[in-house]
Amino acid sequence: MSDDRRHSQRALFCNEVEVVGYGPRRSADLSAGGMFIETIASFPRDTVLQLKFKLGESESVPIVVRARVLYVANGIGVGVEFMDLEPEDRVRIERILPE
Repeated sequence: MSDDRRHSQRALFCNEVEVVGYGPRRSADLSAGGMFIETIASFPRDTVLQLKFKLGESESVPIVVRARVLYVANGIGVGVEFMDLEPEDRVRIERILPE
């Protein structure tokens, strides 16, 4: 996905993300609209995944959200779009994004 197609500001976000039912993975970046997840597992485009992640070590409450696979970078990972991000979780994410 090229930068001009993205609707939200992105930040580097190297953190553990649980893909429920598939186990932990690593994220590479994050926006209020989605994230890139590093994985060699094959998730076809439009697959809906349940994600669970914390924004930092000091966070006690994880963000839990359904996400749809928008694009696949074979052998590298998948770009996902959040489907049902709670408004308060969106605000939490936006706080860590660059201005």
